[in-house]
Amino acid sequence: MKKQLIMKIASMATALSLVASSGAAAVSAATKTTGTSSGSSAEEKEQRAMKEALTVVKKRVKIPDSISKFNYGVSQSYGEECFNFTWETPEDSKSTIRECINISVVQNIIVSYNYSKYYTDGSDKNDQIPAFAKLSDKQLIEKAKGYCKQLNPDLTSISDIEISSVSLFEDYAYVNFGRKENGIDIPDNGGSIAMNKDTGELISYGISGWYYDGTEFASPKSKLTAAEAQAKYKEYCTLTPSYRIITTWNEEKKDYDRKPVLIYSPDFTDEIDALTGEKSTIWDDMSKDKGTSWFPFANYAVPYAGRGEGAVTEENCVDEDAAASDGGVVFTEEELKEIEADETMLKKEEITSLLQKDKYIQLPDYVPIKRAELVKDEKNDLYKYTMVYSYNDDEEAVEYAEGEEAPAQEIKPYYSLYITLDAKTGKVDNFSKNYAANLDNSKAYPVKSCSAIADKVIKYYYPDICGEYKADESNLAASDSWTDSKGKTYYETSRQFVYHRYVNGVIVEDDNIYVTVDNKGSVGYVSYNYTDVEFPSSVPEFDNDKAFTQIFKQLETRLYYDGYYKRDGTVKTYLLYDIDSFYLNSKYQIVNWSGEVVTKTEENSGKYTDIDGIKQKTAIETLARYGITLSSEDGKFDPNKAITDTEFRALVSQAIYGWGRNSSSENEKSSITNKEAAQIFVDIMGGTKFAELKGIYKAPFDDVKATDEYAGYIAIAKAMGFMNGTNGKFEPDKKISRAKAMQMIYDYILYLNK
Repeated sequence: MKKQLIMKIASMATALSLVASSGAAAVSAATKTTGTSSGSSAEEKEQRAMKEALTVVKKRVKIPDSISKFNYGVSQSYGEECFNFTWETPEDSKSTIRECINISVVQNIIVSYNYSKYYTDGSDKNDQIPAFAKLSDKQLIEKAKGYCKQLNPDLTSISDIEISSVSLFEDYAYVNFGRKENGIDIPDNGGSIAMNKDTGELISYGISGWYYDGTEFASPKSKLTAAEAQAKYKEYCTLTPSYRIITTWNEEKKDYDRKPVLIYSPDFTDEIDALTGEKSTIWDDMSKDKGTSWFPFANYAVPYAGRGEGAVTEENCVDEDAAASDGGVVFTEEELKEIEADETMLKKEEITSLLQKDKYIQLPDYVPIKRAELVKDEKNDLYKYTMVYSYNDDEEAVEYAEGEEAPAQEIKPYYSLYITLDAKTGKVDNFSKNYAANLDNSKAYPVKSCSAIADKVIKYYYPDICGEYKADESNLAASDSWTDSKGKTYYETSRQFVYHRYVNGVIVEDDNIYVTVDNKGSVGYVSYNYTDVEFPSSVPEFDNDKAFTQIFKQLETRLYYDGYYKRDGTVKTYLLYDIDSFYLNSKYQIVNWSGEVVTKTEENSGKYTDIDGIKQKTAIETLARYGITLSSEDGKFDPNKAITDTEFRALVSQAIYGWGRNSSSENEKSSITNKEAAQIFVDIMGGTKFAELKGIYKAPFDDVKATDEYAGYIAIAKAMGFMNGTNGKFEPDKKISRAKAMQMIYDYILYLNK
């Protein structure tokens, strides 16, 4: 099989074509620009390459004579030239149609094609009438296959051509295609095609991320089976339980409820080498090679923002504005005066005195208060102070006249403190301080002694809850260090110690205590989170073998090729196994982040197991093609089930506006009748005030009187082709099934296009 040619700059080429097709000025052939060639020989070489690329295009694409204005530009990346050709309608054309074709070529491969047109007389205005495509999915896919072969006959590995979407309100149908090697998917290699949904006319074509000619793909002959890969996942992966605190709105209480949900999460989420069964090294290898998986957008000048001194500092640990008002109310100046008059409330000077005596805060006596806010936590009926202390000797700088000698002054070190505490007891919630430390980074960080300080700190500030928290293993990790280009070694000067809360032996997510200690033993940051909710008394038994059996029943074990671009432009590929990320509950069911069971739905697919033989099947399947359908579970549509007010409003809105616009309703979950359906339709169309007019409508059906409450709505719905009744009867009080609702929407769209 012939290998595909390079697509190293396909994304860039696509971007260029989009710019040109949107009306940007193109570079003319006579004055084209390039920043890569110099000298006559280079110019001649480039001119030959341009002619070769243009020849390829002209052989594969018919350019109409009416689009005769020609321009081109050239760019270069990693030695690969991208030619961008543009044909446009001449300015002196008398035609009211202005057309533009833009094509980008790399190594004789067309990486993008874009066609656009507009009318100078404004006759192309879209009236946004919903309409079904005249071409079937099968016909559109055959058209797409033809375009792939026409534009790039050498790309024989193009596969999996399928409909992405068909627009109900516009003229477009979108088709995606992928790539296979050795019959195995390469997910990041592919492209898309846009066509006119009625004629099949090509509108755009683009490919990106295509591994180039010469790329090697490992033979799958010796690969592991899916069952063997699953056994490896089970070997590498530990399912760890945790309590996740979920917040939901309680409509009755008009407040939020919080509850713990037991979640099992995998600690191994990477890929497995399909040839060796080992954990894949793809991303470590890419890092070592300084490569990228998204060529050509690598930016090697940007350093890795990982661990290191300054990654976590006292200054960036707390969002002052958010912390000051979190969960409470900031009082006005007059209200603050009244509250401060309360004898049970500590005065600011009393708080200052407490902080000066605090052995970890060590507030110097020369540091003034810069800001103090008293905030009430309404839910817990607590008053809290948020206070900022700060001193910088620049603030006391005094200017002296020329020749005047400044008196000797004591140098006071810089110090700042941000703190939140109980306004009545002085109990500290959290604080962050910064001071002139002059920390020595030439010696290893004293891990054990500083960890011991952090252990004492959590008992000092949080004695009532610290027993539920355990130290993270990273707290006692060896001192972090790094070496510069001259061989000198530097060490971390401070460390953030982390303590996790456990209930029933299970970690509680986000309930942590943080303490930062520098290498002088000074505490710079303390904070905690403790969720006051009721937990179950125990954790159910969990069978690890049963868990993985259920996981592999619910999730696909995928085999595919992946890789990355190295700096020299070559590609390194890997044959991998992987599964989707997941959470599990104690019943071995796949759940979402909130712990809700994830059920397989067939929404928008139209492939239902219970609609064969019903007369609404065509309507249901056709509408699903355009994204108009109803939610379902286990592949069933439930055609005879009554549709709800909410569901029907969403259907009508999608058919009229193309999106789920809802009108107000007091009975959104109740089933609806024919007369109520008419009312909903007219309401969403904006005709309520006309439908409510009395004495102007004739009886629209034999069983609907002119004096009926819904007569106006039914008459308008009938006149607009939305509801036609049967044999002159409307059956106003008959409930509407899900299948009938879809048929009504389908018939309405057909009516609009008669």
